[in-house]
Amino acid sequence: MASGTAYRCPELAGEISTLESFRRNPFIPSGNLCKAPPNKKTRSRPWKANPLFDRLPVEILQFILLNLDLTSLGNLRCVNQTARCAVECLRAYSLLRTHASDTLRVMHSTKCSSYFALGDLFTEFCYPWCRTCLASEQKYEFAPFLYLPSLTRSCFKCNTLRDEYQPGEVGDICFRFGLKKRDINKAGLPLVHAIDRGARSHCQRPIADVTQAKALATKIHGSIEAATDIYCQRLNRHPHTRPRPRPDPTSTRYWRLSATVALPYFDRATQKTETGVYCRACTYHWEQGFAKDWKRGETILHPHPPNREAYFQAFLERDIPKHFEVCKNVKKGYDFSRKKDRRSCSRQGEDFIVGPANQV
Repeated sequence: MASGTAYRCPELAGEISTLESFRRNPFIPSGNLCKAPPNKKTRSRPWKANPLFDRLPVEILQFILLNLDLTSLGNLRCVNQTARCAVECLRAYSLLRTHASDTLRVMHSTKCSSYFALGDLFTEFCYPWCRTCLASEQKYEFAPFLYLPSLTRSCFKCNTLRDEYQPGEVGDICFRFGLKKRDINKAGLPLVHAIDRGARSHCQRPIADVTQAKALATKIHGSIEAATDIYCQRLNRHPHTRPRPRPDPTSTRYWRLSATVALPYFDRATQKTETGVYCRACTYHWEQGFAKDWKRGETILHPHPPNREAYFQAFLERDIPKHFEVCKNVKKGYDFSRKKDRRSCSRQGEDFIVGPANQV
C-alpha cells in the first residue's frame, strides 16, 4: 500500500442539504432548528408520575425507546426529569446527539424525524458501506450520506444515478400515479420538506420517494398500468378543464440531493466517528480540467464518467492507502499549490498525509 494526500469534506461544498442551508434562508424561522429543552425539575414525585419506569425491566424499556421516533423521544424528554434521564441514558440516543447532532437537526428542519425509529437510524449510523453498491455489485463503497425518504446509507454515485433514489414533489407524484395526498398520508410514506433551490428558494416543498409511491399505486390500483391509465385520463379531459401536464418525477434528478444529508460513521470497535476522506490528487485532476472524459467516445455522454466518480468517491481513512496504490492521479505527482484555473471552484479541506502506518 502507498501513501498520499487526503482531505475531509463531509458536506461536499453545499451539494447536499446541510444545517447551513437552512440557517442562510431568511424565510425559515430559526426556531425550526431543533434545540434540546432546558433542564427543569419536576414538582411531582417521579415514582408517582411514572410508575412504568420503575416496574419495567431495563431491557424492555430500552427496546421501547429504540422503537420510538425522534419526535416522540423529544416530547418524552419534556415530561419530567425521570423521563429525560431515561432517554438521555440510552446509548444510541447519546451517541447520535454527540456525533451526529447536525444530522438530527437537519432531519428536524425537513420535518421527517417523526417517520423513523431511533434504532433504525442508529443502525445506519454504525454501518459504513453503501447499501446499493453492496447489494448490486458486491462492492464495499464507503457511504458518507443518508437518503432520508428511505433512511438508507448511500454514496454519491448511487444517490445521483440509481433508480432507488428518486424523490419527487408530492403533487407531481400524485398526478402521475393516480394517488391522492390522503393516500400518501394514510400509508405513512415519509415526507421530506426540502428547500426549493429554484426561483422560489424560500419554499419548503414536501417530497416523497418515487419508488415507494409506485408500490403504493400498485397496491391501490392493482398494477402500475392501471395507475398509468388514470394519468392518461387526466390528460385527456375536456380542454377547458384539462390540468397543466406536470413533469415526470421518474425522469428528473432535481430533488435527489435535497433529500440527502451527511451522516458520519461510528466505529463500535474503536469508539470513533468517521466522516470520510477524499483523494486530493483525484480532486485536483478533476477541478483543474486535466480530465478529458468529455472527449472520449465511450464516456462523452456518460452522466458519471470515471474521473467524476473518483472526484466524489469517499473512503475510510484506513482504506484509502489501497486507493493510493492503484490511483493514476497520485502517480502523476501533481503540485497542488499550482492552480491551472484559479477561478474554478475548489473544495475546502485541510490536506494531510495518509499511509499504511495511519491505520488503526
